Amino acid sequence: MSPPAVEARRPNGRRLLAAAIALAVAASAVGCSGAEESEPAPTTEAGFRPGGTLRLGVAGSTALDPALAVPTEQAEMIAVDLLYDSLATDANPAEPDLAESFQPSEDHRRWRIVLRDRAFADGSPITAEDVKFTLERLARQGSASLAGTRLDIVAGYEALAVERSASELSGVRVLDQRTLEIDLGVSYTQLPELLGSPLYGIVPRAAVQAAGDRFGDQPVGSGPYRFVGRDGSVVRLERAPGPAGEAAGPDTVELVGFDTVADSYAAFEEGRVDWSLVPPERETLAEAAAKYGNGAFRSFGAELWFGINQHDPAYADVRFRRAIVAAIDREGIARRVFAGRLPLRGLVAAGVQGAADDACATACAYDLDEARALLAEVFGGGPVTTTVVLDTYDDPSQIELIEAITADLQAVGIPVEHRVKPFEEYRSFVVSGEPDVFSFGWVGINPTQEAYLGPPFLSGSRDNVVGVSSEAVDAAITRARATPEAEARDSLYREAEQRLLGDGVAIPVVQLMTNQVIAPRVNGFAGRLDGTFDVASLWLAD
Repeated sequence: MSPPAVEARRPNGRRLLAAAIALAVAASAVGCSGAEESEPAPTTEAGFRPGGTLRLGVAGSTALDPALAVPTEQAEMIAVDLLYDSLATDANPAEPDLAESFQPSEDHRRWRIVLRDRAFADGSPITAEDVKFTLERLARQGSASLAGTRLDIVAGYEALAVERSASELSGVRVLDQRTLEIDLGVSYTQLPELLGSPLYGIVPRAAVQAAGDRFGDQPVGSGPYRFVGRDGSVVRLERAPGPAGEAAGPDTVELVGFDTVADSYAAFEEGRVDWSLVPPERETLAEAAAKYGNGAFRSFGAELWFGINQHDPAYADVRFRRAIVAAIDREGIARRVFAGRLPLRGLVAAGVQGAADDACATACAYDLDEARALLAEVFGGGPVTTTVVLDTYDDPSQIELIEAITADLQAVGIPVEHRVKPFEEYRSFVVSGEPDVFSFGWVGINPTQEAYLGPPFLSGSRDNVVGVSSEAVDAAITRARATPEAEARDSLYREAEQRLLGDGVAIPVVQLMTNQVIAPRVNGFAGRLDGTFDVASLWLAD
């Protein structure tokens, strides 16, 4: 089943639509593989020549507008990363990019941002007004934009995006052509990391207003490449003029469109493109790893877990929730259902700076004796009288997943029922507060622990679908957000993660991968957690 990308690109006001999109990723072209991750084979500079054309095989439609890009669509993330630069680099810690400097107040609730003297691809200067316009354009999409929703920490977000009573973000103020200030509703030390995502690529206000909804047809970017045109299914990009283009690798990048990932991969095998995703079927993945190596099979920042509804009285006893978690062989299920790749060992995705290596080592370990002991405490040594309802949508991998979980729960005496809904219906149901133990996907839009712990688990957050309300968790995350020192901040986030896992609010299942293949002539490929890559490091051999 493909992700519902078309609907996801149009704001519809549905609460948490952007978060629900991530559910589809488990069945998308971003798959899991049994191959071990490794570094790309070393290359030499024999045959090196500057420039050249890099051809990327992409499946389906690809948004060329960062406001319409879907974070679980790798091709879209790559496209907007090539066309647009953000205020900071997509890293942790982030470095200034279009911004020359980030200057926080002592409490990190006000940030002054000074821009570099840079221009868009059409030669017009990148101004503070363009930055303000970009952020407000995302925020206006409300829950239809994951990047827009993350701006809820900015003063004035509620009035603009939720209440619709304001026409601008009051917390974003232009001081002069190259300087703006951002007021936040909370102390937040990682604003540069948040704004470093390609989803916050800066767009020119004048060009967007002139083009309206068709801006993505002929985009004007701020990044290392500029849009040249389309030739049938091929979108052609060339080095942008000025400093942005100087950071590029190849002279030209062509986005070659195909109907399916299988078609793109076939073109790669025929030598017609230099890069492609691999179809997610495990046999195909194994064959691709054997033929081309698995150095580009990398962890992706999307994950799948089951939430346990904290509002449902049936799950009010933490001992019952912990028994459910302990009874499930999560890693075994990951191997069987998801080709054995990247069992999720916590709530924070592997590859995130500062994250625990194995947060589940004790808090959510598979332990049948512990599960039975906890159940005996809750039900007085008698039979379990509470039936666990597993909620999911009608996808074969999801059905296989809940059947595996069912077998594990029944093995310790927990009765189980299934509630399977069509995907479109499930997208609304999963954020309604009505599910019991439910399948949910999450994607962090930047490589920070905050992206995986703050939005989905803070009390009162719009993305808190499990309904958890913990003073201890809130305190740890709030302190972490306000802590400038990386080591201390990371420790606080790990504390929050351990408390959440210990309270049995979620059952980690699997983290996804970008299984991609790279032609031998492409050297210096360095992939990132969001599926993009460092284009400046690439060079093409003859």
